[in-house]
Amino acid sequence: MRGAVISYADKVRSFSTNARLFLLSTALGSLQSGILQVVLALYVVALDHGRDFLGVMTGLGALVTGIVSLPAAAVARATGHRKALLVGTAIAASGALGISLSSARTWLLLFQGILGAGTAFIFVNTPPFLAENSSDTERTYLFSVNSTMLLAVAVVGNFLGGTLPNVFGLAVPGWASSSPAAFRAAMLVGVAFIAASALPLLSMREAQQQGGGAASEGPALAGKWSPGRVSGADCSGGSEGVGCRSARGARSGRHRLRLMGQFVTTSAIMSLGAGMMVPFLSVFLADKGASSSFIGAVFAGSMVMTMLGTVVAPALAERWGKVKTVALTQIASTPFLVAMALSGNLLLAVPAMLVRSALMNMSGPVDGSFSMEAVDARDRAVLSSLRGMSWNLAWAGGSVLGGIMIERSGYAAPFLVTAILYLASALLYVLFFSKLDSRHSGRSGQASQSPQRGQSGRRGPSGPSGSSDHTGHTGRAGYTGHAGAAPRGRRSEWVRSQ
Repeated sequence: MRGAVISYADKVRSFSTNARLFLLSTALGSLQSGILQVVLALYVVALDHGRDFLGVMTGLGALVTGIVSLPAAAVARATGHRKALLVGTAIAASGALGISLSSARTWLLLFQGILGAGTAFIFVNTPPFLAENSSDTERTYLFSVNSTMLLAVAVVGNFLGGTLPNVFGLAVPGWASSSPAAFRAAMLVGVAFIAASALPLLSMREAQQQGGGAASEGPALAGKWSPGRVSGADCSGGSEGVGCRSARGARSGRHRLRLMGQFVTTSAIMSLGAGMMVPFLSVFLADKGASSSFIGAVFAGSMVMTMLGTVVAPALAERWGKVKTVALTQIASTPFLVAMALSGNLLLAVPAMLVRSALMNMSGPVDGSFSMEAVDARDRAVLSSLRGMSWNLAWAGGSVLGGIMIERSGYAAPFLVTAILYLASALLYVLFFSKLDSRHSGRSGQASQSPQRGQSGRRGPSGPSGSSDHTGHTGRAGYTGHAGAAPRGRRSEWVRSQ
């Protein structure tokens, strides 16, 4: 145990300056997200807008995020991930400020769309940024530390989101703690945090991609097929004829598209369910009689439990494999979601919510690292973009549908449908990726015995990690919990999402 702690600490100390600055930036952003997780839905309802409008509002943000995801990836290719993250932070801060100062439906929807556009730049560029600023042996730990830190800071944000309305309600004459003015003031505090998160990004240097040629081949392609078996071409003995190259490219292209499509499919199914449930959790508790401070405490407790789960997730992935870890923890969460759906009071709903949140979200970093290492380095931004786009489009539909269902019949129906969708997503994840996980684990073990290092002392970002405990995909993608925007393309409802 002591040796594992020392090894973990050594990996953390080896993080690059860019990685450390990014952790600071994303911590500030997570404070804002934690506040908004608690306050936004309460603010919208306090303005006398129905839960169906809340669903439309969060759905619109997700829709814009999905649409902007692909252009955001294109911008990153031209400018670099750091500059794209800066653009996203500036746009997101503008949207969050506008929401905080608006009350009319039209303006709320407009600024939610602006927020969604900024969110797209953030979550699309987070995974490749983390990948290119870490070596293979430390990448798992960077993703894990990032996700754990996000959760820890979000606990503070949740606490602030619950207590600030009470503070402003007591400090300002004529303001009640449940008034729109008190919620607005709390959200403005969050805006200050997200604006401050741009400062560390300004201090970074754009990372340079390392490796090329064969070194840039992702593990998902290595050893997957024999060129000599494609289109009858004889590509044995290192032959590089035109037929071999075209056959190799065609097969490689088909595999890359299929693999990305499988990641997109599982994320979209999960997101459809999450959209029907996650945006409404604060009003779910409020409708059962909870105060804003109590809701903040519950959300903070969820973050603490999820953080503890995230800490042990790398060890579970090392023992069980990444795919099995993701699927089993997600499946284990569904009975507690059913308990939430059928609960009649806070006494049952709150414990079920705490356990469900931890189980559902603890393996998000594992999936993130696995997805980034399963594809070529050149495909990482594209996969992140496609996954994010599909996640947010599905989230948009789910949140609109969930709001309508809640307004008409209560919370039980959408929560139960969410449980079914989570189970389907987990089963497909095993079906699609179990064999790939086995092959990747084997190659990772070999790679860890004889690492190839470049001049910088780091291995290229595309190779397999030195261990099988690959964690963390959306580091700052979790950051997409901004003001109710849908969380990102990783298999976690939030970092800021729950």
